[in-house]
Amino acid sequence: MPNDLSTVRPEDVLPPASLKISVVILTGGKSDQMLAECLDSVFTALRQVPGGHEVFVIDNGCKPPLVERYPARYPDLRVIRFPERVGFCASNNWAFRLSRGEFLLQLNDDTVIEPDALRILVDYLDQHPAVGCVGPKLLKPDGTVGRYGRTDPNLLFTLLDLFWMLRLCPWIPAIRRHLLLDRNPDIGGKFDGHLSGASLLYRRTMLNQVGLLDENFTFAFDDPDICLRIRQAGWELHYVPAARVMHEDGFTLKEHPLIGLKAAWFNGSLRFWAKQSPERYLAFRLIFLIALLFRIPIVTVVALVRPRNLAAARTHWQFFGIVLRSFFQRLPDLARTPRPAEVPWPANALQNVR
Repeated sequence: MPNDLSTVRPEDVLPPASLKISVVILTGGKSDQMLAECLDSVFTALRQVPGGHEVFVIDNGCKPPLVERYPARYPDLRVIRFPERVGFCASNNWAFRLSRGEFLLQLNDDTVIEPDALRILVDYLDQHPAVGCVGPKLLKPDGTVGRYGRTDPNLLFTLLDLFWMLRLCPWIPAIRRHLLLDRNPDIGGKFDGHLSGASLLYRRTMLNQVGLLDENFTFAFDDPDICLRIRQAGWELHYVPAARVMHEDGFTLKEHPLIGLKAAWFNGSLRFWAKQSPERYLAFRLIFLIALLFRIPIVTVVALVRPRNLAAARTHWQFFGIVLRSFFQRLPDLARTPRPAEVPWPANALQNVR
């Protein structure tokens, strides 16, 4: 593969694998019942995967802490605790660094895995050494196909999204192509867009060449970024519809206040274009400013009528200033996430956090 370890920070080079698979589940503690259903499905599915496994649950600022509210029905859990909520990428990376699996599953807590799904995905990576990452078919709770992927972001779709058009006009042909609304979800194989970060199985050796998740992305645009980096490094990205995962799309988003979601999307879109397409970054920022000038009066009026939307209006003004400053200075890197706390857990206290 073209990439080498010189492009990866030393602290992000993962040690050799000693197990077949590591499962990493991030939770903000919105629903203990949903997390229990997720874990039940994971441990059931792991019975079909030989070679050893481990399951991490990341307590991302749960209040009260997960260890105080969750029954010890899964004694083999490895629990990482962040006292305050941190970004999606930073929290997952901590578990990746502690993991020992040949393959690493990044999984939302609002998912339920079918019993054979992990075996299918693991077997697929075993049989296709050029594939660095695979994603399953995502199903909504009613059984219909969910959002399992999209085409890569481009200026047109970003412009349409900034003006709320992706939601308001999904019937436009270009939008339908971007959202894969006309693609047959039962056809798998090589995938040229990005797969949903709700459930992705990475190859460990691939991450050591491509690098871990970019922690400058807090929640949004992290999956387009990692999927594009995988393909740019010469690895293939594949969609495997035979593996099925139920995903309550949007549930995880509900754990975050509106201010956090909007800031994450604005931050992610700016950093994606600055990083992946510097030649289009200027055009994107100009579009962004025009869109904010269009949106700010609307969200300000809404905030006057509904005071709970005041934070969203502040976020628009905040990013208007950030975009203006970006013409004169580089976007600063986000602060490094502090090390998580050790969490004693029945029969398996977390010993590897140093």
